[in-house]
Amino acid sequence: MPQNSKTITVTNDGVTLPIPSIVTGRGFITGKSGSGKSNTASVVIEELLKNRCPLLIIDTDGEYRGLKEKFKDLIHVGQKEESDVELTLERVDLITDLALIQGAPIILDVSTFKTEQSKSIINEVVTLLFHKEKEHRKHFLIVIEEVHEFIPQQGGVDELAQNIIRIAKRGRKRGLGICGISQRPSAVDKDFITQCSWSVWHRFTWAIDKKAVNQTLGVDYANQISSLKTGEAFLVTDWDETTRVTIKQKETFDEGATPHTSDIVRPTFKSDQSELIEQLRSIEGPPPKLDPNALRTELTSKNSRIKDLENRILELTSELDANPPLPSTKRIEPSKPVSLPNPSPNKLLEDSIESINANTKKQTTADVSQDFSPIWELGQLILYLWRVSLRGFLIILVKLIGIFKIKL
Repeated sequence: MPQNSKTITVTNDGVTLPIPSIVTGRGFITGKSGSGKSNTASVVIEELLKNRCPLLIIDTDGEYRGLKEKFKDLIHVGQKEESDVELTLERVDLITDLALIQGAPIILDVSTFKTEQSKSIINEVVTLLFHKEKEHRKHFLIVIEEVHEFIPQQGGVDELAQNIIRIAKRGRKRGLGICGISQRPSAVDKDFITQCSWSVWHRFTWAIDKKAVNQTLGVDYANQISSLKTGEAFLVTDWDETTRVTIKQKETFDEGATPHTSDIVRPTFKSDQSELIEQLRSIEGPPPKLDPNALRTELTSKNSRIKDLENRILELTSELDANPPLPSTKRIEPSKPVSLPNPSPNKLLEDSIESINANTKKQTTADVSQDFSPIWELGQLILYLWRVSLRGFLIILVKLIGIFKIKL
């Protein structure tokens, strides 16, 4: 064991692990379901939290919410009712800042996400932490549950797997440690397992997993692995010999364990939890989650409406083909009727008399300047008599017309 290092105790008989080697190292906790694997992971995390060690837990099954009951400064980020903050991709950058720079312990609960969504979030987290550690150089531990889902032995290596293995190989130089947890060692990329500086191996019964134990620990341990009791494990470290240990019971609870009542010291941080939560909440995420059933119903309705409209378009197209429109012609607007005066006969005769009088007066005025002569005087007299006779005739005609109208 490294000299002069603070330690955590993981067994009832006093077996300890050096904190720096756990926080900045590469760890692996494995065992079949019911062998004590999850309890061991919780014990290690609890002990680190007691010592105020900064860490981030990637919780794929929602198993670590019980830690929040004891360690009140833990921030649970997820999409459950008990989550302190909703987990969105937009908030990942600040989450890594709070965890790495301010030392806030965080549970990143991705148990409600689909596989591709959770991978996208986890990839962003590990990538940011790796790059930020280059600048800040702070001791920090990433705990990843069901690590075989992200760094599988078979099926190819994607970007997330490459980033996790990169941390396993190069993270220690930056102070960034990682601990993977899995119930299937045979399914985990061997490049990760071979990089581990400490590991805990619980019971296995499947031949394929016992083969993985044989390849890593040797045949002697592979022959004993199936006989281990619940809670028993082989503890393998770079600084000590492999030993058979019994991990103590965790102090927090989950759905598969009974909580213990022993008191523990809760870690303190520079920033209050509520302030950190408000910082995270200030970053707007995507719109609220929608009900998939409601979306399917709406989609069905819209598709039906689209189908109806398409059928109507076909009907209208058929009608146009059967009855093509007439050629377009320029419409000639009818001319407005000319309004002509329609005076009464009396008015017409009166106007005629007025016209005669006006012309006579005009002619008389014009002729005044003519030289006086008997011939001219005779002509004027004849003209006068003619005009008077015509005027009288017109007056009589007007009266006769009036009488005729009355009789009608």
